[in-house]
Amino acid sequence: MPTEVSLPPPGEGMSLGVAPGEVLPQHALFPGKRPTVTCVADNGLGDRFGALFDAMWLAYVLDANFHILWNMNNECNARFGVLFKFNGTHSTVEDDYNGTAPAGVEAKLKGRTKDFDAILTLKHHRGTSHLLAPEESRLDAPSFDKQWLSHTARPIALGRDSPLVKWADARQRAGMRVHILHHSDRLAPGVTLEGVKAAVAHFGFRLRPELWNRVHQFCQKNDVTPASVLGIHLRGTDARIPLKMDMVISDVRRRFSQSRFYVCSDEKAKEEEFINAFPGRVVRNTFKATYASKKAGSQGWRIAGVSGSSRFNVFRSEASVVDALTDLAILSRTQKPQVKGVLRDSSFGKSSTRLCIVGISCDDSLSKMAVKAAEEMGTVLT
Repeated sequence: MPTEVSLPPPGEGMSLGVAPGEVLPQHALFPGKRPTVTCVADNGLGDRFGALFDAMWLAYVLDANFHILWNMNNECNARFGVLFKFNGTHSTVEDDYNGTAPAGVEAKLKGRTKDFDAILTLKHHRGTSHLLAPEESRLDAPSFDKQWLSHTARPIALGRDSPLVKWADARQRAGMRVHILHHSDRLAPGVTLEGVKAAVAHFGFRLRPELWNRVHQFCQKNDVTPASVLGIHLRGTDARIPLKMDMVISDVRRRFSQSRFYVCSDEKAKEEEFINAFPGRVVRNTFKATYASKKAGSQGWRIAGVSGSSRFNVFRSEASVVDALTDLAILSRTQKPQVKGVLRDSSFGKSSTRLCIVGISCDDSLSKMAVKAAEEMGTVLT
C-alpha cells in the first residue's frame, strides 16, 4: 500500500513564514519600508507556477517582501499550505478558504495598499507582460479590468535594468513604501530559470515535505530519472485543442518502441488508454485516486455560449490538486519528448520542466540531468 500524505488541518498555512498563530495586521503585512510584491494566484495549478516564479523573482531582485494571495476556485480548490511551504523569511501567504470571486481578491488588494506610498500593477495579456499606470498614493481604480484598459499600459521586460526595477528602487531610496501588485500568470521576458532558482532558494519555497518524500521514494523505487523514463502529459478536459489519442499512440509506438514511460492526465480514461496500449512499459502512479470532475455533469468540458472562465466546466477538488501536483513533480524528473497529438504549450507541461530545473522537485544532480535532457530534446528552457 502507498504511504498516505498527512495533510495539515484547516487553518494551517494561513500565514506561512510567520510564527504559528501569529495574526498579521490588516494593513501592515511587513514592518519597515522594504518594498512588497503581492502575487495574485487565481488560475489552474500550471499557470500558478508561472505567477509564483515571476513574482518571486521580482521580489528577489528588489530585495522585497513576498506575499501571496492564494485564491481557491474551481480550477484549483486546494489550500496553499496543503501543497507548499516557505522555509525563508519575508514571505507570507493568505489561503482563501471561501473561494472568493475575482472581485473579492481585488477588494483584498485595495485594502492592503493603504499603507503604501507608491503602487504599481503588473498584468499579463496576450503573451506580453504590462505595467499599469503607477499611482503615487493608493490604488483607487474600481477594478483590475478598468485599470487594465487604461491607455497607459505598456509592454515591459523584467530584467535587472528594466524600468520596473528602476522605478521601485528609486522610490525605495527616497524612503517611499513601494507595493507592486502582481497579477500575471507566466514568466515575463528577461526572467531566466537561473534567476528563478536563486529566488526559490532565497525564499525557501518548497513542496510540502510529505509530498516531496512521496515523489522521491516513488522515483527511487521505479528508477524514474531523465535518463531512464520518458514523461508524457495528456492534457484533456477543457484543453483548447482536443487530445488526439490515436495520433499520440501511433507516434509513440513508431518513435519510442523500447522506452519506458510515465504518463499522467487530468482524465483517467486517457491514462488507461495509453497504459493499455503499452503493457508493462508504463510506470504507473498507483497512489493517484482523484481526477478533475465536471461542475455540470450533463455538459461538455467547455460550455457553449458562455464567455470568460465560466465556460470551463471543470472542478478540481483539493485531493485532485494534491494528486496533480504529485504527477507534476514526478513528470519533472523525466525526459519529455514532443509527441504528435499532444498540446505542446500547456502550462502544466511547461511547469514540469521548470519544477526540476529550479530545484523544487529534485536535488541539484537531477536538476542538472533535467537541463541536459531538455536540451537534447530541443526544449526551450523558459
